[in-house]
Amino acid sequence: MKYYPHTEKDIKKMLEAIDIASLEELFSEIPKDLLLNEKSTCDSDGCSEYELSSVMKNEYFRSPENGYKLLFAGAGCYEHFIPSVVNHIVSRPEFYTAYTPYQPEASQGTLQSIFEYQSLMCELTGMWVSNASHYDGATALGEAVLMMLRQKDGVVVVSSTMHPRYKQVLMTYLGKKLTSRIVWTDIDNGAASIKNINNEKVSCGVIGSPNFFGIIEDVSAFSNMIHEKGGNVIMVSNPLSFGILESPASLGADVAVGEAQPLGLPMCCGGETLGYFCAKKSFLRKIPGRIAGMAKDKQGKRGFVLTLQTREQHIRREKATSNICSNQAHNALRTACYLSYVGKEGLVNIAKRNAKNALHLFNRLKEKGVEILFPDNPFFNEFCFNIPEVDKFFEYCSKKNIIPGVKLKDMGLDYPNSVLTCVTETKNVDEIDFFAEVVGDYLNEK
Repeated sequence: MKYYPHTEKDIKKMLEAIDIASLEELFSEIPKDLLLNEKSTCDSDGCSEYELSSVMKNEYFRSPENGYKLLFAGAGCYEHFIPSVVNHIVSRPEFYTAYTPYQPEASQGTLQSIFEYQSLMCELTGMWVSNASHYDGATALGEAVLMMLRQKDGVVVVSSTMHPRYKQVLMTYLGKKLTSRIVWTDIDNGAASIKNINNEKVSCGVIGSPNFFGIIEDVSAFSNMIHEKGGNVIMVSNPLSFGILESPASLGADVAVGEAQPLGLPMCCGGETLGYFCAKKSFLRKIPGRIAGMAKDKQGKRGFVLTLQTREQHIRREKATSNICSNQAHNALRTACYLSYVGKEGLVNIAKRNAKNALHLFNRLKEKGVEILFPDNPFFNEFCFNIPEVDKFFEYCSKKNIIPGVKLKDMGLDYPNSVLTCVTETKNVDEIDFFAEVVGDYLNEK
């Protein structure tokens, strides 16, 4: 339900028009036990949209009677607060088309929104160029590796701590012939270990940070090793983490890819999402997908166009750089709106809150005697813990209206009783503590 604020004068006029004396009379048919008579937790100076939204949700929705479940699952698709301005802008009818804007004279608004998205993603990742864009983070990774193999022959060094679904999509992209070129790193305490990498001929290296286990990898060491062997580095990341972590460019990556869903896109049962793809200047004419550029027309006026694309990409598929060029402009617009609205300071604050909330749950679970998986490694907003009889644990949490995370065994990993749990800015301290108490109660019953 949308909320439209009115002045006292507006309210008085509307009440007079329907011949009602007061708001109390207007709402008189609502049962008294459903009315909120206590004062709001917001102070006299008002509160933010997020704070007000949290108050309303806590009062009316976050209760067992309404079936609300606290979500602590992430694993690549995350629950984040999306400011209402984002939905308002992207709901305008002129943005409701996925048609590629080949005709710039009729598509200036769409082209500018793509250009702004590209500019924001370049600033966020520290890269020189961004396309706009891919279906999701996994397909962006597949395209990045194919691009690297077109530049240089050699093996593809891939961190074994990558998201399992990304691994599967990458192997599908490469096919049987090219999949044989993948060299997987070892795993040491939940992080990638490059001690087993002895290949001299390396095309590229792929590392995710934060990785699937939520751990922040030593990307600089990985990048140095790959560059020494003459290869390029692809870094896969949750872009929200750049609010407090170093950018891919500063860590030595040549290409940054990943899932932009945390930046203003709802979960939507796992899709649709947005794969970002940013690279250094040397890859400007090699990256797949569309690029919107800014130029001047004959009258000297600023204009936006699709640029640096050969016609073969559109009409001669066999000669195309890539054929996964579907226009994701609507989702890119969401991300551009989100980043523009929260700003640099806001993004930092959101990232800090994610990290702080996850650390709070981490400490509370340790107090309850929970065994943390990889406890000594730094993490962002996800971490893993072990729990006896994990299936029964999920059933126990479900009765308490909690989704505790993702079972690692369901992702094809050999951790039969481990859970990947996630905490974002959407959780408050009381909810985190409640989850910790439920976990503690479960252990006490064992």
